[in-house]
Amino acid sequence: VKFWEVSAHANSDYEFDHWEGDVIWGATTNRNHVLRYGSKSVTAVFRQIPRYTLTVNIVGQGSANVASGTTFVEGTKVYLSANAASGWEFDHWEGVDSHIGDSDPHVHMTSNRTVTAYFTPTSAPRFAARPV
Repeated sequence: VKFWEVSAHANSDYEFDHWEGDVIWGATTNRNHVLRYGSKSVTAVFRQIPRYTLTVNIVGQGSANVASGTTFVEGTKVYLSANAASGWEFDHWEGVDSHIGDSDPHVHMTSNRTVTAYFTPTSAPRFAARPV
């Protein structure tokens, strides 16, 4: 039996999904085979990789840094960092996938996401009054 090998390669922002038509083996890999006799029709089907938006909110005084912008392809692990303004300290993140105290707060982009960085004022030094 003679056959042709066919392969499919996606452009950026797309991924191979499946084959349609006269392929010999399973239709879910990007390489397949077609018998070399008679008329054949084969179509490679691609799907666009979804992109999701990460929204970052701030409560208190400070800023948040997000690696590589605010729109990410599905499955991207996005790392976050927080920087407190003078007189404030970073308290915690809300909406992240990492655990409290992790040194690398992050989110996995599987949908549009919102995270919030919370900052609290640092305590003013307390002076005890003493008689003169």
